[in-house]
Amino acid sequence: MNIAIISPHENAYSESFIQAHRKYLKGKIFFVYGGEQKFYNGQPLNAPHTAGRSFVRRVINVLKRNLLGMASPFIPHNALEQFFIDYAIDVVIAEYGNTGVQVLKSCIHSHIPLIVNFFGYEAAEHRILQLYKQGYHRLIDHAYAITSVSESIKKTLHKEIGLPTEKIQVNYPGATLREQELKKNISKKPVFIAIGRFVEKKAPHKTIFAFQKVQQQIPEAKLQFIGDGILLDACKDIVAAMQLEEHVAFLGAVAHEELEQYMAEAIACVQHSIRPVSGDMEGTPVVVLEAMAAGLPIVSTRHAGIKEVVVEGECGLLCDPGDINQMAQQMIALVKHPERAQQMGKAGRERVKQQYTMERHIAFLQDIVERAHQQKTKKG
Repeated sequence: MNIAIISPHENAYSESFIQAHRKYLKGKIFFVYGGEQKFYNGQPLNAPHTAGRSFVRRVINVLKRNLLGMASPFIPHNALEQFFIDYAIDVVIAEYGNTGVQVLKSCIHSHIPLIVNFFGYEAAEHRILQLYKQGYHRLIDHAYAITSVSESIKKTLHKEIGLPTEKIQVNYPGATLREQELKKNISKKPVFIAIGRFVEKKAPHKTIFAFQKVQQQIPEAKLQFIGDGILLDACKDIVAAMQLEEHVAFLGAVAHEELEQYMAEAIACVQHSIRPVSGDMEGTPVVVLEAMAAGLPIVSTRHAGIKEVVVEGECGLLCDPGDINQMAQQMIALVKHPERAQQMGKAGRERVKQQYTMERHIAFLQDIVERAHQQKTKKG
């Protein structure tokens, strides 16, 4: 089975879920990326992929598809459709709803089933929703399957533009569980870790404001940010203005192995997610699940998929978006009661083990892919 995964970006470090699809789905994966101009293996789709292969490949695929009844013959209208022919693509997975809209017509014309995964901004940001409203309704009518990474995203698509919830399946992201816990005992040091892009919906500045209140009561407290983004410089300015440079570290994007070490030295993972004026919102942040899998309690907000995976008081502490006072008190509580932090960390890891593993996430998507392929084969 040949699977084309189509994504806007080639290798965004924050899109670990797409990398997981490429790595773990069973089948031969063809990864296509880009916006209006799409690429495969670094080459634009309207260029020959390897010298001399095109003619022979097309003859073989025409024979397979037309003479053997594998698909109805068609004349490709664009480079993407020609790509589908050249590589005998059986199923297409579109990462993000707007990508699905962009490739839907080519999939219909090529008689290839399309699976669309909604992740976050494209299902919530007001400008995107209005721009793609009609296209999203066409996806409902013509795509083989549509998934979202949280119930909140599914409900937002229904509330904002009227998509029927019964046609959207929820497939929560998955975390990778190591054989052993990242640490047997949670750190008793007052070190908090915040992981993710510096963007509005993650509100890193609000995490800083909450931490300032923590540091006033616990002078030795530390906050480590991992990631980068458009708000990074502004957050550095805030830290400097508050004279917190010795307590707040900006570590940039780090490799996964380094991230595990930073998690091992922290008492909790913190993230103050909000829905800004633009409407953007989280899906279900993979980093929250990864931190839970590592045995860390979560201190965050009752926002989107976070409130769905983090059971309040059991594996983390949540506050209303914007309530930095409560967030600060929750962080302080974990420092003063490390045994509670340890209990929450263990409960969070167990919750991930039971419900949010990478294996479960991939199996869910794999099942959809295989059913789509079977239906395509039956139709010929």
